[in-house]
Amino acid sequence: MATNSERREWARRRKIVQVVDKLIEKEDNAEPSALDEKDREAVRVVVRISAESDAVFRQVLRKRGPIAWSDRVDHLCDSIEAGMEFFATVKQSARIIGGVRLPPRKSGSLRSLVAEHRELFDDLQKRDIGLPKRLSVLLELIRIELIFFSHVW
Repeated sequence: MATNSERREWARRRKIVQVVDKLIEKEDNAEPSALDEKDREAVRVVVRISAESDAVFRQVLRKRGPIAWSDRVDHLCDSIEAGMEFFATVKQSARIIGGVRLPPRKSGSLRSLVAEHRELFDDLQKRDIGLPKRLSVLLELIRIELIFFSHVW
């Protein structure tokens, strides 16, 4: 049975996914559509995984010391692993859209990556960044999630 806190967290994540999905739909429709329904579903799944990552990373950042294995970290790793196909679809879709950029990865500690994910996740929800920038942010979130997965799995 889920606690009230867990239910609130799930509701928060669902709302974020809906907001980002509507922003992407609006931005995609502003130009000739670059994303088909398969691409849009992949984006929704990836945003859900990023929202789950955000929730787990918040918890990780509150604790001092090394990142410890927990049921939530384990579940997140399962979600990341299950999302690999969707990650590839989003990456492929982003290649079609002009202006999508993925800057070289800066080295850093796992904690700094987790903190960077939090900032990028906030950027993902901004209203006026445009589709290319939003997809660039989403790709960077995926990359951080994969690095996290490779470190803790």
